[in-house]
Amino acid sequence: MKAFIENNKKLIIFLLIGILLLIFSSLFSRSLPDGGSNLHKEFKQVLEGIDGVGEISIMLNKSANNQPEGIVIVAQHGDAPAIKKILTDAASAALGIPSHKVQVFKLRKGQ
Repeated sequence: MKAFIENNKKLIIFLLIGILLLIFSSLFSRSLPDGGSNLHKEFKQVLEGIDGVGEISIMLNKSANNQPEGIVIVAQHGDAPAIKKILTDAASAALGIPSHKVQVFKLRKGQ
């Protein structure tokens, strides 16, 4: 065993570094899962809790590495310019994406 370790030191070091990188990247990566996740629900609740917003629906576009790339927010009062600005600013800050990647629309009546 000692001989194996001595002969493969570099390989073992690279494997350990790779494993550590995977562990750290999973611990520190920021993602917003879809659908039934608690984080998605919490984000929706926070936005709905903003005065004047009303009911909302969210569609999140994510990259292959699970990072938010854009968001569409359909809000009960999404046609009001002040509400659009508030939702755009809140989503941009929470997701760390530029405001031009946040789109806000009015929720259709009856939904």
